[in-house]
Amino acid sequence: MSVLARLRLLCDGLPDGSSVSLPVEILHEWRDEIEAGVDRDEPKNQLTRLAGYSVRELAEYLGRSPSTIRDWLRRGEFPGAYKLGREWRIPKADVEAFLERQKKGRKRERRRGKSQPVTIGEWRKQKRSR
Repeated sequence: MSVLARLRLLCDGLPDGSSVSLPVEILHEWRDEIEAGVDRDEPKNQLTRLAGYSVRELAEYLGRSPSTIRDWLRRGEFPGAYKLGREWRIPKADVEAFLERQKKGRKRERRRGKSQPVTIGEWRKQKRSR
């Protein structure tokens, strides 16, 4: 798909007055394609990479609240996340990497024996003793 076709696709989905933030890498790739005169038509182009989850979609998928997803975004849990207009887009690859990190973290906790529920009083004692 040509750069012009990709830009048209982006613009057609946005209302007047919208602003768009894209990862700078995509802009560099598009610029390089224009300078090289490349007009490609491949299914896995940059727009496919732009596809991902919105905060609401990811919250539904993970069974969490949208505010939890926004907290994770602020903490940098999804490094490839970007804003498209006013809405966050979280790439699927970032979500998969996040879930893998979560899975590994739970395995480590089980090995250390920390997977048992802790009362708030026990937690405070541990916190004070550190």
